[in-house]
Amino acid sequence: PTTSQDYAVVSVLAMGGAYFTNWALNYLNYTTRIVFKSCRVIPVMAFRSVVVGQRYSAVQYGAGGLLVAGITLFTAGDAAGGAPNFSGTGVALIVVALVGRSTRT
Repeated sequence: PTTSQDYAVVSVLAMGGAYFTNWALNYLNYTTRIVFKSCRVIPVMAFRSVVVGQRYSAVQYGAGGLLVAGITLFTAGDAAGGAPNFSGTGVALIVVALVGRSTRT
């Protein structure tokens, strides 16, 4: 059964995810933020594997790996291309936001 403590944890994670996402905008451009948010499936897969014991097929892990590779290349291009609003701090903040928002699903 769901308790009020569960709702409190979900609320804190949702608020933290939104806060870190908005904070990351000080260090990243909007496009990079959206690309990172599209990889929410990666932490969800990780948490479901650890907490629930969910098993995924090799194709699903491969798709996740391709997603990570694409985001890595996009971010590296953004960093090397001299994007006006890019910082490693922003990447760290958006990753924290992503994990916070993914754990509540």
